[in-house]
Amino acid sequence: MDRTTWSSPIGRTPTTEGEQLHAHWASRRRPDATPTGTHAEHIRAGVRAGLPIFCEKPVAGDIDETRDVRAEVTAAAVPLQVGVQRRFDAGYQTVRQAVRDGRLGRLHTLRACTSDPAPPPPEYLPGSGGIFRDCSVHDYDIVRWVTGREVTEVYATGAAGGGAFFAAADDVDTAMRSPADSV
Repeated sequence: MDRTTWSSPIGRTPTTEGEQLHAHWASRRRPDATPTGTHAEHIRAGVRAGLPIFCEKPVAGDIDETRDVRAEVTAAAVPLQVGVQRRFDAGYQTVRQAVRDGRLGRLHTLRACTSDPAPPPPEYLPGSGGIFRDCSVHDYDIVRWVTGREVTEVYATGAAGGGAFFAAADDVDTAMRSPADSV
């Protein structure tokens, strides 16, 4: 499905041009979703326009650029909200409340699992940040949010057992491994 097909029914005009989006913001002050690789650029455009900004994670492609963007937002005193949508899912909210109320007893182990119904298109991978930054970050966030505890250690392992395009993008399609490199 192309961008026009899925965006037109919700009243949005798709664009890949940053300047069009920036002009749209300045004229209508509406939030729009953009691909991962454009987040830092569009946050900075919102800062220049003095507009409150909503951005889905990640803020930028690496920690240094993220810190730079944060400094610019802070200096401009422009509100920025980074969205992690699972916190608004009714199931996660129910579990969080049950943990907070003590209805589940002592929390010993929490496992998070994310899967997509189908692999992403190969052209998506190079700009996505990979499974750990673009997808698993939701699991890391929700574990902290549900438990109210900070994570003290994270490790990652993975395998590219699906399409060869995962390995070509230096990514993995499975974030755990068995002796056969697939789970």
